[in-house]
Amino acid sequence: MVGWLELVCAARLAIEHTVRQVAGTGSLVTIISASHDSTAAAPAPTSVAFTWHTSDGTVVGTGPTFTPTNALLGQSLYATAVLSRADYDDVESDPSALTASVALAHQAPDTSPVVTGPAVVGGVLTASVDTSGWTPVPDSVDFQWHRGDGTPIPGATTATLAVTADLAGASVYVVATAHAVDHLDEAVAVAILASRIGSRREVRAD
Repeated sequence: MVGWLELVCAARLAIEHTVRQVAGTGSLVTIISASHDSTAAAPAPTSVAFTWHTSDGTVVGTGPTFTPTNALLGQSLYATAVLSRADYDDVESDPSALTASVALAHQAPDTSPVVTGPAVVGGVLTASVDTSGWTPVPDSVDFQWHRGDGTPIPGATTATLAVTADLAGASVYVVATAHAVDHLDEAVAVAILASRIGSRREVRAD
């Protein structure tokens, strides 16, 4: 009986007991990954199973990679690993270090707004932005027109700006703000128009 007990006790993996690395930003819709260096295990495990936990120990996922969800905003995560081999007891690692708190992801814009139209009183300026190459493609885009000194133009919150007399002599620009689920809002601006708003164009009678 003593020999049997000794055999069971000996059949355990000798390992480093911590998940060695958790990589990733912890942002929504981005992947974080865990790895475990098992080269020092004797004998080597034939499988390594990862489990993801919130900082209070709640299990939220399994596998070497994990994509945080909106429900985890503001929480930090850690991973544990279970090393397995036939005829040996499973061994669970110590926890990894905590990730950064789960946060909204950043959008990746690749274009700025373009403004067309006559910059004169009575004219209409139109802003557009091609978001087809953005990551992700935004769900919606808002516009806000500003004077050149940064002052928002009251009520100028659409893609078009009707140039009124009070803007004569001023320079203007527009800011486009993109919205996407699980991402921070992303604001991109067009450069201040090089030419100041001109006076009303003359209307000649025939």
